[in-house]
Amino acid sequence: MVCRLGSEHLGTLLHTRIRVQEGPSLFGIGDWELFLIALVALLLFGNRLPSVMHSLGSSLSEFRRGMNEVRENLRKSIEESGRPKDS
Repeated sequence: MVCRLGSEHLGTLLHTRIRVQEGPSLFGIGDWELFLIALVALLLFGNRLPSVMHSLGSSLSEFRRGMNEVRENLRKSIEESGRPKDS
């Protein structure tokens, strides 16, 4: 079966854009940019990628522990400075 469209229908069909709802982006990075970054990482690190990700995760968790320690020390010093000292 042959579908024949008039010139006005064909023009409308060709100029119609389908809008795709994009989800929330990470730091303003779109899907294609994330794909490109992942591809470059795969090409650069290859077989070492799991070990690189493991060391990156370990570094990040150590950084978080350090920040929590600083936050806790700051909170304690603020609490101690607010208390009246016994003479």
